[in-house]
Amino acid sequence: MESVLSQVKIKINKIDIAEYPIQSYYKFLVIASDGVWELMRNEEVAKYVFKYYEKNDPEAAVNLVMQEAYTRWTKTESEVDDITCVVVFFG
Repeated sequence: MESVLSQVKIKINKIDIAEYPIQSYYKFLVIASDGVWELMRNEEVAKYVFKYYEKNDPEAAVNLVMQEAYTRWTKTESEVDDITCVVVFFG
């Protein structure tokens, strides 16, 4: 019997893993899918997130980044890529 994976066409990309020590001066961490990074620069995302860092509202930061990414996709493409975003505030 064939395995399920051999029956389903799945694209698996090479995964890069890196470790970075968290420095005491870091304010937040953003983990996001290519649906965010393809249309937004690091500096733009940081600017959006920092607005809500000052208000201690990571959920609002995530919503803003995801909404902006979605808006950009709908303006430039016929299909919207997956948009995933996680924001962690430090301190």
